[in-house]
Amino acid sequence: MFGVENSNIIAWTIGVIIVVPIITIILGEIIDRLRSRGSYYLHFFENVRGVVFPSFIAYILAKHLFHLDTFSANETEISLQLIYSSILSILTLSTAYVAFILLRSLKHEKNPEAWENRIPGLFKAVFTIMVFVIPIILLLNIWGVEVGNFAKYASLAAAATAFALQDALSSITKGFLLVLDKPFAVGDWIEVNGVRGKVLDISWRSTRIQVSGRDIVVIPNLIISDNSVYNYTAVDISYRDSVEIGFSYGDSPNKVKQVMFDILQDCPGILQDPSPEIITLSYGDFSINYTIFFHVKLYAGFLEQRRIRDDVLSRIWYAADRGGLSIPFPIQVEGPPSAFERDTTALRHDINDFLSQNSYFSVLPKETLQQLAMTVEIIPFAKGETIFKEGGISDGLSILHKGEIEIFYHKAPLEQNTENVYPGALIGLMALLGRRANLSTAKAVTDSEILKFTVKSLDKIIADNPKFSQKLNTVIDRRMLHAREGVDL
Repeated sequence: MFGVENSNIIAWTIGVIIVVPIITIILGEIIDRLRSRGSYYLHFFENVRGVVFPSFIAYILAKHLFHLDTFSANETEISLQLIYSSILSILTLSTAYVAFILLRSLKHEKNPEAWENRIPGLFKAVFTIMVFVIPIILLLNIWGVEVGNFAKYASLAAAATAFALQDALSSITKGFLLVLDKPFAVGDWIEVNGVRGKVLDISWRSTRIQVSGRDIVVIPNLIISDNSVYNYTAVDISYRDSVEIGFSYGDSPNKVKQVMFDILQDCPGILQDPSPEIITLSYGDFSINYTIFFHVKLYAGFLEQRRIRDDVLSRIWYAADRGGLSIPFPIQVEGPPSAFERDTTALRHDINDFLSQNSYFSVLPKETLQQLAMTVEIIPFAKGETIFKEGGISDGLSILHKGEIEIFYHKAPLEQNTENVYPGALIGLMALLGRRANLSTAKAVTDSEILKFTVKSLDKIIADNPKFSQKLNTVIDRRMLHAREGVDL
């Protein structure tokens, strides 16, 4: 009746018996994993297993095992042909349904960095249209409906619509070209027509760009196609930035470059490969001007770029003050240089009072404190700067005058404990033990200022004042004990 040889029946029967359970088990495992993760794709795979797969098996059996597609209208078994058309229709509709579910699942993903959100909206729109249009055409063919006239009238209507909507269709075409040419993709940071931001979506008519926070700019594709596009992240997620700064003619260029280079070694987000560069730019009216080039490891928008520049420029001021560099400003004054020198009398008086109230220095004679206040070096540090590093050599004993410092003691390669110190705390104690290497790393938690004493200036004071020497020995022993808890000395 069905015209099927016994061998074919046996082959298809064995195939169905073996393949169907295997595929069912695989889909079941995928569904269990997605259910445990609460995935948006769970509903999609459940319908593939429960609707599409059974319909597909029924279609395979009807076509290749029972050959229901070979019956003609003249045969008495015309009802079997209706069954075959019904099975094929169910398969078409179920496939369209799960395709629609898949499309909806793609839209549920909220993470902007997920691959789902990097698919241009233009492709999603095309996919949506195909989900509805293709099944209709297939169903018409399945049931023998003539689609030739329909296609002819549809093409005439499309031509008339294209003529009436030339600008809109031009924008749509530009959208397709943007996706195909790929000057940028969803998630890239770009600058076009004066607008800089992150690409959120590429649609039929326009491209949405997030410029800052929740601010979004919609730019027509026609404008984008007619302007140059600067893509910050197309080739590499890092990018090069620069700042300009001027220093006094009294500061040698090589010293300036070394101080600036040291700053960039400790700035968060700045890469050391490629290495930063400091270039002498020009000799201006008031200063020698320099350009500082550096690479940032990840472009994260205009505000983040401004934050990194702010960090670099802020640290330059502190480093210049520590290094004795002068940042001039364009004014004209008259008078001898001595008339513009900084009055340090009040500052030294403040340091003297600070030392006399300190638990370590208060045991020293008044005259000694006055002498130390006159010779101490005042060194500022910006928030986040490294004051000294583990393994480095301190060239003097320091006391925290202002701010807060965090000291890191390493326990193991991946572990460390910390200690926060405040004004009055001593740091750089290893300098008193024959310039031994630092046992810890210190960073400024806030803008801080330390007072540094050279070992030479303290040697005689320590020898002449046993109480002062005893206090220093006590704090050194405590710090070394703290360090021993973290490292093997």
